[in-house]
Amino acid sequence: MRLEFGNRPRRGGLPPRGPAAWITQWLVNAVGLALLVRLVHGVRLNTAGPRESVLTILGASAVLGLLNLMVKPLLILVTLPVNILTLGLFTLVINGMVLWAVSALVPALSFDGFGTAVWAALCLGACSLILNALLGGATLTLRVDRRP
Repeated sequence: MRLEFGNRPRRGGLPPRGPAAWITQWLVNAVGLALLVRLVHGVRLNTAGPRESVLTILGASAVLGLLNLMVKPLLILVTLPVNILTLGLFTLVINGMVLWAVSALVPALSFDGFGTAVWAALCLGACSLILNALLGGATLTLRVDRRP
């Protein structure tokens, strides 16, 4: 049995790019953040009503996208030796740091602690992978090889 992850290439061999891909990823992150608030213990959204909750989640998703675009590559570069020593597992800590920074920039979103932010980053990554696979941006394949 094999589990494979990857990007489904479009015509020309490149993954989708441009404004439509950015908006799709923004909405995927927003859905993932909404699921985090509902499902992960220790993630809170401090808003007055449903309209404010939706606007806060959309804003937090936009901030997350910007931090992933500008700050996360620098963090990965700076922590490259540690990341190599941990065989890439330190990336989870970096993702937690980015989510922690989102909660600092969006005061209505809060985490009980840094460990909760790391756990939420892992859950957000899994949710994003599944949603992208459903939307056609990424593939998640499970192959079962039968041997006689």
